[in-house]
Amino acid sequence: MKRHLAPFALALLAALPAWSAPEPSQPVAPRTGAAPTASSDELYQRGLVALSARQFGEAKRWFTEALTVNERNVMAMLGLVELSFQTQSEADTKRWLQKAEQTDPNNVHVLATLGRYHLTRGQVDKAENVLVRAVEADPKQVQPLVDLAEAHARLGALEKAQTRLRQAAELAPKSPLIQQLLGITLLRNGKPVEAEAALLKSAELDPQSPTPLVLLAQHERTAAGATKYIDQALKRAPQNYDAQMLRAYWQLQGKDMAGARKTLDDVMKQHPKAAEPWVRLGMLASAEARPADAKAAYKSALERDPNHPIALNNLAMISLTAGENPSVAEGLVRKALRMMPNNAALQDTLAAVLVTKKDVRGALTAIQLAAKLDPRDAGIQLHLAEILVLNGDKAGAKRVTEALKGAPGVDAARLQAVTRKAS
Repeated sequence: MKRHLAPFALALLAALPAWSAPEPSQPVAPRTGAAPTASSDELYQRGLVALSARQFGEAKRWFTEALTVNERNVMAMLGLVELSFQTQSEADTKRWLQKAEQTDPNNVHVLATLGRYHLTRGQVDKAENVLVRAVEADPKQVQPLVDLAEAHARLGALEKAQTRLRQAAELAPKSPLIQQLLGITLLRNGKPVEAEAALLKSAELDPQSPTPLVLLAQHERTAAGATKYIDQALKRAPQNYDAQMLRAYWQLQGKDMAGARKTLDDVMKQHPKAAEPWVRLGMLASAEARPADAKAAYKSALERDPNHPIALNNLAMISLTAGENPSVAEGLVRKALRMMPNNAALQDTLAAVLVTKKDVRGALTAIQLAAKLDPRDAGIQLHLAEILVLNGDKAGAKRVTEALKGAPGVDAARLQAVTRKAS
């Protein structure tokens, strides 16, 4: 989805000083002849109204007329920038940005718009440099501070991002969005207590939004902690997709299969095009040893999203377990890997498929990559030892099995079997 340069029309409107007709001190005779020409600022405001109504032809006419009256009206130029951006005219967007910058290079609105443009194009270094100048030009403007925080965050400078968002929050203390962004940044920076305070503040400022509560639930690591926020989010928005999917996740984790099935059924009715509920339903069926139902659920997920990697992977494993032609499973997992080539679990599945196809060298390549991608996964390490044995590398397998002794979660029977083969 293309990102707009701002809620920009509102920013432009707020930036324009209020204007009004002068109040004469004595009666003035009516003027005759041509009607008085509107001011450049008045024409610009008409353009904003048209732009907000998505009347693009009218907006262009008013902005252009504003520039005819005053060729240095940079706000009208920025109006044309936003218009060009919304109508996806890249050449005009660049042209009017350059014109505005040439006309008034230190104007805070010009700098802010240029910085946001660079952000939308992924030119984060350029965006950061320009937005620093915008903030220096006018430290009281909220939007440049928020955008600069985003640039800092994208570059990994989370402390700087927090500082900018706190400055923005001081200027706009009633903005739930700024508190929400601050909470997200604090979560990313490993400060859960401060993050919780910011997100709860966001929820307080916007009592109808479930989003900050969903964010808090997503960060919780226990069912009790997550459920508290999920319940609050769903009280605000009973059909909120993310909150319901989180509820289903924790129900599955707690082995509440009936509850999870009820939640997923509700989500499927409310969001019929979503693939993820069907994936979760497939996982539920697998947990209950109902492979035929799991297979049907994964196929339903793929009807909605043909590239869903989990559905592809799990369907491949069902096919493999059922003794079907391994080429079918290989096709599924390779399709998933095109979406997520550096996923350890997918590489592990590919290794299992290739073993079935008796391509032990290919299997070794896949499992070695899986082990490199996730060296702490004991199951992948055990699979690596098994495939090393198949490739005749007993010494390598023995090193792996020795390291796995006492590791939590290891299949003891499989470990014992591969240890004997490696001896």
